[in-house]
Amino acid sequence: MQRQGLAAAAQLDKLVAIPVELQQHLLELYWQWQNPWNYVIHKGAFMKSFRGEDDGRHCSPLLLSSIFAIDARYSDQVELRSRPDDPSMAGDAFCDQAKILLLYESEAPTITKVQAACILALRIMSDGKEALGWLYAGMLCE
Repeated sequence: MQRQGLAAAAQLDKLVAIPVELQQHLLELYWQWQNPWNYVIHKGAFMKSFRGEDDGRHCSPLLLSSIFAIDARYSDQVELRSRPDDPSMAGDAFCDQAKILLLYESEAPTITKVQAACILALRIMSDGKEALGWLYAGMLCE
């Protein structure tokens, strides 16, 4: 399912790749601003998977996309914006990618899917799309 989601995102030109340094920057923002008040990810387990030190079950492209979608809002890096002059568009590309990946991964429930849906729901609600955000939050109950 994960491969199909990545292939679909690539085919729709919604696959986002960023340098490792920028990934680390966004993860630092996540641990600093999001995880303390919305504790859905165990940092130690996630980082082990992120670094490839275990079977990878605590980190997935879907979860990373959701994290990057919400934390790009905290960053001043213009390359994270759909339009460099509009900070409100920071992380939009990651949000689009996460939506596609979640669609494909929804049939195979995993802990990272639940975590990603929670984070993605918050990101979408922060855009003022509360009804849509609640739909993504509803995926947590599947």
